[in-house]
Amino acid sequence: MKKSKKLMLLALSVAVALSLVFTWPVKVSAEDIVLTLWHWETPPHRVEKLDEILAKFREETGIEVRQNPISFPELNSKILAAIAANRLPEMIWVNPPQLMILRKHNSLVPVTDIFKRIDAEVQFLNPSIELYRFDQEQLTIPVYGISWPLEYRADLYEENGLEPPVYWTDLLEAAKKLTKDLDGDGRIDIYGMMMPYSIKGNYGSQAVWGFLRTNRANVVEMENGKEKIVFNSTQTIETYKFLKELTKYTSPGSENMDWGMGELQIRTGKVATAVYTAGFLSTLYRKGLEEMARKWKQKFIPRPKDGRIGHTAYTRGLVFTTTVTSSKEREAAVKTFVRWLYKPENYAEMMMMEPVLFVPVVNGKSMMDAFFAKPLIGKFRGAMEVQIDVLNNSSVIGFVNGIKAPHAAELEGSFTLGAVLQKIVLQGWSVERAVEWGQKRYEEIIKE
Repeated sequence: MKKSKKLMLLALSVAVALSLVFTWPVKVSAEDIVLTLWHWETPPHRVEKLDEILAKFREETGIEVRQNPISFPELNSKILAAIAANRLPEMIWVNPPQLMILRKHNSLVPVTDIFKRIDAEVQFLNPSIELYRFDQEQLTIPVYGISWPLEYRADLYEENGLEPPVYWTDLLEAAKKLTKDLDGDGRIDIYGMMMPYSIKGNYGSQAVWGFLRTNRANVVEMENGKEKIVFNSTQTIETYKFLKELTKYTSPGSENMDWGMGELQIRTGKVATAVYTAGFLSTLYRKGLEEMARKWKQKFIPRPKDGRIGHTAYTRGLVFTTTVTSSKEREAAVKTFVRWLYKPENYAEMMMMEPVLFVPVVNGKSMMDAFFAKPLIGKFRGAMEVQIDVLNNSSVIGFVNGIKAPHAAELEGSFTLGAVLQKIVLQGWSVERAVEWGQKRYEEIIKE
C-alpha cells in the first residue's frame, strides 16, 4: 500500500513537472532572467511610453525586459561591436539594412515558427513579410512601419485653384504658385515645397528615393549572385533634373535639413507641400492647433506621366539574436514577450509611442479595431489609412524587385542620394556629372 502510494505521488510529481514544462507562455520571474531590447526610438516620450508597456508586461508575467535606446547614426557600429564582443542583446528592432549586417555575421535566429503563429492571428501586411524572408525562413517579426506620403495644405491648394498633385508637372506648378510673399514686404513668407538636398541624417536621401522610385530608377541590382550598381541611368538623370527645378521653390535651410527641422517648418506654416510623415499632426493637436492639423492632407508622391506609384517607407522588424539560444528559459521568455506584445490592446498601445507616425503592419480586424479605437488615431484616421497604403507601395534601397543586397546598410547609410542633389543645387554640377559621381561612390561601397 505504501509502495503504491509512493508511486502515485511520484506520478503526480512527474505530471506537475511536465505541465510546467509544456505550459506556454512560461512564467519566469525577474530574478531568473532579464531580457534586453535595442532600438533607436530615442525621443524621451517614446522611451517613456515603451517603459510603461514593459512595466505592464513584467507585472503580468514576472519577466523583465529592459530597453536600450541607441541613436540611429551609432546603431550599425554598436551592433558590430556587440557581435565582436559576443554581447548582443536578445532582441533588436531593425530596418532591412541592419538585418543584413546581423545576417552576414550569422548572428540571427530564424523566427519562422512563432511568426506563423502570430501571423495567423494578426495578419501581417505582405510587404513587411517579404522584406525579411530568406530561403523560406522568416528572420524578423514585423513591428511597425514609418512611411512618407506627400503632405499638402489642402486649404492653400483650394484657395489657389489647385488640385492635389498627381504628376510631377502638377507638383512643379503648385510649388511655383504657392511660393508667396503674403504681406508685400518683398520677402517670401511661405514656400510651395520643402525639398531637402541635405546629407544631415537620412531625410534628404529618403525624400529623393521616393521620387526616384516613381520613375523606376534604382541603385543596385543582383547579377549572377553579385551586386551591380545601376544608379547612372536615364531614369535617374530625369528625376534629378526634375528635382533641380523643384528646389527653386524649397524653403530656406534645405541644404542642412533633417527630420526635426523639417517638422518645425511644417508646424510653423512655412511650407505648403512636403514629403514627410504625418506624425506632426499629433504634435499640432497636443499643442492645441487641431484646426491647423486638419488643413493638412496626405496622398501618394506625384509621378511622371509614364511613371508608377513609388514611395520610401520602412517596416521595423524584431529580430532574435543568437543570445536567445543561450538557454531554454531565455528563449521561452523571449517568445512569451513577443506573443504578449501582439495582443490587440498591447500592440495598439505600442503604436502610441508616436501616434500618427507609427503605422501598424497588421490587418486583423481585432488588431485594427483596437488601433483605431485610440482617440487620437480616430481623429486622424484618413492620414493613417493613406500611410498604410504608402507602406504597401514602398521599397527600400537594396531591396527592390525581390533582391536583398548584401551592402544595403552601407549603400543607404552613405546618404549618396542627398549628396548628389546637393552637388547639383549647391555646387552647380551638371546633373549628369553628379549622377556619375554617385554611381562611382556606390561602386566603391560594394567593393569594400
